Amino acid sequence: AANPGETVAALKALPVHLLGILVGCESGVECHDALTTAFGGFPSNGIEKSLTRRDKHPMGEAVRAAGLRAVKQKLCGSWADARAFCGDELKVQAGETGAWCVLKPCKSAGTDGVFIAKSLTEAEDKFGEIVGKENVFGETNAAVLVQEFMKGTEFVVDSVSVEGTHKCVAIWVYDKRPCNGAQFVYYSMDLYTSADGKREDALVKYVHGVLDALGVRHGPSHAEVMWLDACDEPCLVEVGCRPHGGEGTFVDMAQPCIGYSQLSVMLDAVEKPYRFHRLPTRPQGITGGSSEVCLIAHQAGVLAGYPAAPKVRELKSYLCEELKAKVGDAVPLTVDFLTTPGSIMLVDDDAAQIEADKDEIHEL
Repeated sequence: AANPGETVAALKALPVHLLGILVGCESGVECHDALTTAFGGFPSNGIEKSLTRRDKHPMGEAVRAAGLRAVKQKLCGSWADARAFCGDELKVQAGETGAWCVLKPCKSAGTDGVFIAKSLTEAEDKFGEIVGKENVFGETNAAVLVQEFMKGTEFVVDSVSVEGTHKCVAIWVYDKRPCNGAQFVYYSMDLYTSADGKREDALVKYVHGVLDALGVRHGPSHAEVMWLDACDEPCLVEVGCRPHGGEGTFVDMAQPCIGYSQLSVMLDAVEKPYRFHRLPTRPQGITGGSSEVCLIAHQAGVLAGYPAAPKVRELKSYLCEELKAKVGDAVPLTVDFLTTPGSIMLVDDDAAQIEADKDEIHEL
């Protein structure tokens, strides 16, 4: 995936017949575009806007050019550039005030290398932690993307597209809190539904406009969107033109409540496209609720065991678990999604039961 051209050449040299090409994760987006373009006969988003679908800076500018709300941002190769933008445009001061900024790599995933800075001094420190370092995919950060800090609630809108028709297949809401000295620690990701559906409608309309702006006509997408408190409207954080991640745990969380999942819709789009076209623009009649509750290590050390596991497995809404850290492993302090030792999946017909079980897990 690091060099799509080499991948294309290598596949063309093999005596194989390709039956399908599907993207699996963030680092494969550009490679997927290159493969589907080079081989032909497969649904493709083309390569013209490939970087725009992978790199957060041109992504934001494409959204802005389409007339949609976009984050204020600047790609900075030096601290001098970043300092000028933070001070002049974002009004960040030498000491801590109410004006904050966000610094992040252009190409990454999760909360890898994403920092909030509440002052110019803190911003300079975080800039140095990103530039020149490798991201989670092993790519070197040649520059740092500096953005306005967006205050609000963060949502995820998962979709699948076929020939430019977009269908939202699930909406999730993140519960992220400051913890262990970090700003973005995942507590849970919950299936979202409201009483009147107005926010869902607004989120879907906005995200599908974003997909059009990025030239997405085919395949899965995973959009993170902030619903801004100040202006009561959505603004894109980033969109991955690939399936929802999280080791695929979203499948068993969505299926019982919605009746389908992003994965099942992806397969239908290939094998039984009529099923895709019968779907509503967004899920209707969601039953109950589901949540992925992230485990948090409040201290670093060697994992001795999961003494609360039997009690967690007896919770009424317990579905399954994903324990990344094994007994005897060195466990770091949880400061982002990549350092969580595992998660517990909950599904129940009663959304109140989900909330009660979430609270109990975090109290154990």
